Amino acid sequence: HGNQPLVEHWDGTRWSVAPSPAATASREELDGVVALSADDVWAAGADESGPKTQPFVEHWDGSSWNVTPTAETQSDDSLAALAAGGSGNVWAVGTRLQP
Repeated sequence: HGNQPLVEHWDGTRWSVAPSPAATASREELDGVVALSADDVWAAGADESGPKTQPFVEHWDGSSWNVTPTAETQSDDSLAALAAGGSGNVWAVGTRLQP
């Protein structure tokens, strides 16, 4: 058991379940998404499966989701929203838990 990411897509008429990132752990959560095109989609959230919460980002290339490593952090961090000015200019924001 555990949580699995869920992605739905609106095609102008109806919602449908879309391929979603394959969770590598049972406690990954997606909280934000930005789509630049049908084959350039970014999703971000948190991986809560380890001893500390880590930021989590995946990229859709039109055929599969791939984990994109985030910056190393020393605290419990999560990402909640994304914005992009282009494929090479993606921003993610979230929360850092200070000890």
